[in-house]
Amino acid sequence: MKKKFVFILTAIMLCLAFALSACGETGGGNTNHDDGTYYTVTFDSQGGSNVESKRVLAGNPVAAPTSPTRDDFDFGGWYKSADENAESWNFSTDRVNGNLTLYAHWTAKEQTPAPSDTLTFEKSTAGDGYIVTGDSGQAANIVIPAEHDGEPVVGIGESAFAYSKHKSDIVSVTIPDGVTEIGKNAFHNQDALVSVNIGTDSGLQKIGNNAFSGNSSLESIYLPAGLSELGDDVFNNCGALNTITVAAGNPRYSGAGNCLIELATGTLIRGSNNSDIPETVTKIGVAAFRRATLTALTVPASVTVIEKYAFSDSSIVTINYKGTEAAWNNAVRDENGKERMWKSSRQDITVHCADTQTSNILIAYFSATGNTEKVAGYIAEATSGTLYEIVPQVPYTQEDLNYNDSTTRATVEQHDPNARPAINGSVENMASYDVIFLGYPIWHGAAPKIIYTFLESYSFSGKTIIPFCTSASSSIGSSANNLHTLVSGATWLAGERFSSNAAQSAVQTWLNGLTY
Repeated sequence: MKKKFVFILTAIMLCLAFALSACGETGGGNTNHDDGTYYTVTFDSQGGSNVESKRVLAGNPVAAPTSPTRDDFDFGGWYKSADENAESWNFSTDRVNGNLTLYAHWTAKEQTPAPSDTLTFEKSTAGDGYIVTGDSGQAANIVIPAEHDGEPVVGIGESAFAYSKHKSDIVSVTIPDGVTEIGKNAFHNQDALVSVNIGTDSGLQKIGNNAFSGNSSLESIYLPAGLSELGDDVFNNCGALNTITVAAGNPRYSGAGNCLIELATGTLIRGSNNSDIPETVTKIGVAAFRRATLTALTVPASVTVIEKYAFSDSSIVTINYKGTEAAWNNAVRDENGKERMWKSSRQDITVHCADTQTSNILIAYFSATGNTEKVAGYIAEATSGTLYEIVPQVPYTQEDLNYNDSTTRATVEQHDPNARPAINGSVENMASYDVIFLGYPIWHGAAPKIIYTFLESYSFSGKTIIPFCTSASSSIGSSANNLHTLVSGATWLAGERFSSNAAQSAVQTWLNGLTY
């Protein structure tokens, strides 16, 4: 009996030794065990510090490793590929079912540029710090320091970097948070100035007359919450402005619709090439769009005063005014009845008023879920065009739109080159329209076949067709090009894709860039 017990004990010990030996195995591949399969998870740090690989039992999550480090970069997590749009790995829910590599994603840290060392200063009259008066080195990229001689830099002096004084091009300027005032003509006529860097914590309170006037290359401007005073013509002739941002909470000014607006008076002080004028605006100020490069502008009926030079030397050729012709005529005349708006070198702007315009524009669209309909509405509002919904005789149900089912109606139609779903109704007097905006969702990478039906139902000879589509991810791609063969004699312009939640401002930006 004792011998039998010793034999069993010896067998058990041998089995344990074998198991422990197996558990100690390492290697890059998977290893089969009595208790399952193990896989190797490799961590590619993409230039960061080394992270050891882990072996994980199949079907289990992998424990998150210590985050790697990399000079001048912030770690952004582990992802399933190195691609910029890769899906992140969730260490709580994702399971390991094979050998895999996870990739570190990084974001470059914002670098603080070194202050310019050739700037000149003088003490402020208030004695609270220093004022920058110029640059003896005539640098192209100006970085103003937060301090000078141990005291804060609180202002930029009059004409400090004006071209008449600086005599060389400035491309960028970085302004520290402690600067509270930018003097008049500070950057006057610096026509190569592209970027003015003002931080979100800036204490800037005042910008003097013509401070950035003539900065014809300036693309964007940010104004902080504490800014309370703008002089005259601060951004005059800044025709390259695409973005105007005013911090939320500023009680004096707003950047709504990419416009600089004085809230108390409802005056649009400066517009941009992407302006979508909100209905809170009642006055378009002096030279508000001077030298702007947009070609079309929609002006709401709330605007009752348009000051001189408002559109001077701009590229605007069409204004769609949402008010009446009588209201427009009143808006552009002074107290003596003389037109003030046309005191400029540009007088060839066509104005369409809500009560007089006979539009030659048709916005035809098919929308199964409402996304395309919304964009079509924005286009109609901006162009005063006529809306026409392409309605199928047999409406599409939610089941019809299940793209993952190969037997559903939409899927079958999209794969049938001869499919032409019937349309309920027709366009009245199609011959009266010269420009056709054609909208549709993307189905299986293409326009729905009902769009083919529409195009084959009319003559488009001599007309201009401008396609647009809505999609969660797919581009307009070849969907528009595939429609060209369905009509003859038409001019097709490049189309545009919008997301399902497209903003009206995005549609307006696209329209501003069209010429038709």
